Formats: sequence, C-alpha cells, structure tokens
Amino acid sequence: MLRSALRRAEKAAEGHVDWFPTKDGRRFIYNPQQIGEELFIYACECIRDPYLPEAPAPTEPTFVKAVRDAANPEEVIARFQSGFVNLRTMVYGEE
Repeated sequence: MLRSALRRAEKAAEGHVDWFPTKDGRRFIYNPQQIGEELFIYACECIRDPYLPEAPAPTEPTFVKAVRDAANPEEVIARFQSGFVNLRTMVYGEE
C-alpha cells in the first residue's frame, strides 16, 4: 500500500523530479531546481571573509553526500556542470 502510494506520488511529480541510482541499488530522487538553489546558497555560505573571525562551516547539503554515494557520481556531476556552482569541488574537495 505504501509502495503504491509512493509510485503514484512519483508519477504525479515526474515532470519536476529527477533521480540517480545509489551504490546500494536505491534511487535518490530530487527536484533539480530546488537542488540548484540549495547548492548556490551553500556555495555562498562557504565563501569566507579572511578578515572576519572563523565561523563554523556551513552544513553540507544532503544532495552532496548522496552524490558521493551515487553509483556513478561523475554522471550526476555532469548534470550540474552548466550551473553557477562547482559540484565536483563540493563532492571531492579542492582539486
């Protein structure tokens, strides 16, 4: 019953969501527009003023953690290459 309700919800939102397989065989479902906004805000929060005292690091978005756990992280990163943020750096750190 719960599984069929979830499938109906996925079908209803199909035009607004995307997904990728994870290493454990599950699907990580996300809204690309919402994730783009979250990644942009996170990137802005990561910019530090060198003249201000150290503030705690911002909380990493769940999406970045999910990309690390993706079956093919490079394919997911490629989906966001045209954006304003460098997802590859967020996932793997400074190059």
